[in-house]
Amino acid sequence: NGTEFIDLSDSTDEYADYRILNGASVAGTHTNIQSGNYLYIRLRGRGLVIFDGKNLKYLTPRNSILPTDIHNPIWDYSGNIFFGSHAGAVKIRGENITLYFDDENIKAGGPSGALEDMNGNIIKFYVGIGISIEKPKKESDILRISSITINDMPYYYKFPQELSYSENSILFNYSVLNFSSPDQTMYEHILEGYDKEWSRASNLSFTEYQNLPPGKYNFKVRAALGIREYSSEANLSFAITPPYWKTWWAYSAYFFMFFGFFYTIRKIELKRQKKNTAIKESQLRAEAAELQAKAAEAQSKVIQAENDRKSQELEEARNLQLSMLPKILPQLPNLEIAAYMKTATEVGGDYYDFSIKEDGSVNICLGDATGHGMKAGTLVSMIKSLFTAESIKLDIGDFFESANDALKKMSLDKMMMAFAMLNIKDRKIKISNAGIPPIYIYRKSKNSVEEIQVSGLPIGAIKNTKYNIYGSSLSAGDTILMISDGMPELQNIKNEMYGYDRLISLFEIIAQESPEDIISKLKNAGSEWVKDADPDDDVTFVVIKVK
Repeated sequence: NGTEFIDLSDSTDEYADYRILNGASVAGTHTNIQSGNYLYIRLRGRGLVIFDGKNLKYLTPRNSILPTDIHNPIWDYSGNIFFGSHAGAVKIRGENITLYFDDENIKAGGPSGALEDMNGNIIKFYVGIGISIEKPKKESDILRISSITINDMPYYYKFPQELSYSENSILFNYSVLNFSSPDQTMYEHILEGYDKEWSRASNLSFTEYQNLPPGKYNFKVRAALGIREYSSEANLSFAITPPYWKTWWAYSAYFFMFFGFFYTIRKIELKRQKKNTAIKESQLRAEAAELQAKAAEAQSKVIQAENDRKSQELEEARNLQLSMLPKILPQLPNLEIAAYMKTATEVGGDYYDFSIKEDGSVNICLGDATGHGMKAGTLVSMIKSLFTAESIKLDIGDFFESANDALKKMSLDKMMMAFAMLNIKDRKIKISNAGIPPIYIYRKSKNSVEEIQVSGLPIGAIKNTKYNIYGSSLSAGDTILMISDGMPELQNIKNEMYGYDRLISLFEIIAQESPEDIISKLKNAGSEWVKDADPDDDVTFVVIKVK
């Protein structure tokens, strides 16, 4: 109709960064609008043709709701095409058509043309009236988790909330709806319960996790277009159940099997003792009439035999206690470790152990069971089982809570374990304490000993106990001392205790020596205090020096 169009795509004018979106039809031709992956061709008075790159689709009032007199196309920010008509506005996105009538506040007809400037403003031209400038409304950026794949099994939109321990490899797919430029969409994700922080931003719309451990998780993903801040987020919560051999009833079965084993041994031993006693009493009564003179000698032999038997039992219990200790100390590039334990005359319940986690950090523990003899040995064996199985996969605080709940569920009749544990990784140390004496750190830079007090009830004392965690940094030359209460409570012939102050003073003097030499001097100091007498309680040291 004589309308002149100017192509501004090559203009160098800073105020001329416009895209020609539409215009009035030229006589004998038709108007073409391209949006996204579609080309829209308006046929004057006969409908619309949509070309998706391969196929042509012809829309008329006969096969769609499209009016025949569509005109004046406008392309908005989100990639929708709007046409005017006698009935109202027509919105087309892809092959979907939506009608808006006059009573929906969108007037029939429309401007004769429109431009979009560099700031996203729409400039509309009205024949005989003038122009208007408006900022088009942006559709909300909607983020959805579209599918997940569990062990190569896909799920779409309806996702399982509980998975077995073998269903632990998961691929998450997600996408943002209504973005006109998917390649500019950036995503970040985090799996709460596994990841420590959000991932780096990426335009990849999927992420995968392999071999997740049992636990409760919440997967979150957030997205943004271009340089905008993250404003859209989706999440999915699920749980992976543990295998049957790690459930509470499995651990209960292990305990009852263990308890039943010792109960059977004890029952057999009592039966044997009863039988032996009966035989000996019969022999004594028979000999009493004839060998009155030898009665004292016979009785002495019986007492000696019983003492020998008790001594043998104590030796067996002591061997059981020692068998729970690690046979080889860990050899680490940045740490030097030494340990020592002297058992009491009556078998106590001291215990120390080590474990190496998958991240390369080392766990070091020291415990002191309540009581003596077989009960203490039984408790030590339980703690060793829990430490061996759980410390390599649980954080230090989680291990304390798990071990405390496990012992409490076993109803051990006031049997508890005073326990301290530390974790060292890359010269970072975390410490938790459950009723054991304080841990001492010699700081080489200050040439002084720091006493680490972390209060907590012994393991097995009260259910659902929370334990505090102390964290600090270490430097080369720093030395850590872990002790049981055997050394500070040593009593000399004057009934004086060795005491913690005397122990700290000695440690400050010898702390710069090797762990083996430190233990040797601590041991010699204790022996001199009691004049080489056997201690009444186990004496245990663990020394760690940072290289």
